[in-house]
Amino acid sequence: MSQLSSLLAEREVIDRALKIGRSRSQELGIERATQIWAAHFDQIAAVELKRVMLALQLQQTNRARERLRETILKAGGAGFLSTDSVDLLGLGDLGDGEVVWACDRLIADGICTRAEIERAKNG
Repeated sequence: MSQLSSLLAEREVIDRALKIGRSRSQELGIERATQIWAAHFDQIAAVELKRVMLALQLQQTNRARERLRETILKAGGAGFLSTDSVDLLGLGDLGDGEVVWACDRLIADGICTRAEIERAKNG
């Protein structure tokens, strides 16, 4: 075997070893991340549930705020409210968007049920 052939063969072995090592390292990293996530699942679930429920509550409040604006306008008022320049999750028509996605994600992760989400939406 020539010196060049020997070096190329050695390089191929090193490349395969590096590939195996990287793959194993990635597997171990995923396994560790999964263990850490599982160890904190109760805390994750509590915080995520609270976050989404607060978003639903804010959307409900925003809808009530718009009903109030309509009442003021019908009574002849200007219809301006103190925080009109800030959207704060919009009206929350609950048809699509980030909050609906977050609700679906909580259900998929087993953090809450569709019934719990519906109760929160209807407040």
